[in-house]
Amino acid sequence: EQQAKIEEMLEDAERDRQSATGKAAKAAKAAKAAKAGKQGGGGKQMGVMPKQAVPDATRICVRGGAAGLSSVRETGFGGDGGDVVLRAVADTTRVRRALQRVGRFKGGPGGSSSSTVMVGERGADVVVKVPVGTRVLEDDANTVVAELAAEGQEVVVAEGERCDQRMAAGAASKCTLAWRYLRLRHFTQADVGLVGFPNAGKSTLLRALTRAKPAVDNYAFTTVRPTVGVVPLTTSERFTIIDIPGILAEGHRDQRRVLRQVGRTACLLLMVDLCGFSLAAGKQFHSPTDTLRALVDQLAEQDHAQRGDPSNSFDTDFLHRQMFVAANKADLLTEPQLADVLGALRAEAEKLNRERGTCIVEVMPITAIDGAEGRNVWDLAQKLYAKVGARRKQ
Repeated sequence: EQQAKIEEMLEDAERDRQSATGKAAKAAKAAKAAKAGKQGGGGKQMGVMPKQAVPDATRICVRGGAAGLSSVRETGFGGDGGDVVLRAVADTTRVRRALQRVGRFKGGPGGSSSSTVMVGERGADVVVKVPVGTRVLEDDANTVVAELAAEGQEVVVAEGERCDQRMAAGAASKCTLAWRYLRLRHFTQADVGLVGFPNAGKSTLLRALTRAKPAVDNYAFTTVRPTVGVVPLTTSERFTIIDIPGILAEGHRDQRRVLRQVGRTACLLLMVDLCGFSLAAGKQFHSPTDTLRALVDQLAEQDHAQRGDPSNSFDTDFLHRQMFVAANKADLLTEPQLADVLGALRAEAEKLNRERGTCIVEVMPITAIDGAEGRNVWDLAQKLYAKVGARRKQ
């Protein structure tokens, strides 16, 4: 009987311990989720850009494979080591995760010679998949090693050790090759780049035109990473459009990284809220004309910052790139109000073209709503495709 009571007491203690452990785990999980949401997962802090919004670079180290040992007595030769090759592929999400998970790549070792094998086999090449649009740079300098702009394009970044190198170093020596450290900078490939301040309606427009499902909500910085969608006009006519996190008029440390994602687009679509906007209560209010000028200022600053930097030699000539202005939320204004605001916006666009050398093609009122209630959304898509098609033919 005493033994049964002791066992019962032990069982009760074990249940209490498991219950306490479960509660502690739940509390830790809730605290971690709250911290992640606050730091940048949801972007609900008004006027604060999420930290690390655009993960656009990866650091890796590579080395060629070691050559096989040579048999001096039998005058045999060891096989050369394998190379490390970078290959551009389209599956960007999985590839980036794999690169960050591994980070270190080494070519296969060459086979050694023997009394029966006069020449050892060559080591196997190691193929590392990287996203299309990757620029390869030396990690300790801004020297550009290669540019992988097309799917299937390859470049050898670490050659395997040659048999004569191993023989010159002595049979008992280790591999003579050193590790090479590289930085992979990823650029998203798209035809049209959406640029605008938070809550301008960029993600809503992307949802209306494509099957992409970016986050949409009534707070700033709902978009925390670039989202690319395909706009299908017909079975044979389509183009890609990229939505990037909203930018700030006063600049931000991640601003250049954000705008870098639209550096290779054929044209830009500037989103302007016809009602004006303010990031939060007490923050500066931006009228539609103020918004347009501030966006052009940010593009000009990006051009100036990247000019002369060989590691950013992609086409950053934003000011001279063709731009469309999508004047969004036209449904919230009366017709007289809409006419006045559009007139001011078009006058500001002409002024910017004269004074800053911009190439603003058209200011078009739209209502970025998916479905029949949307206004001028597909008309805008047709005009964008005309510019994209002209660029593709060049």
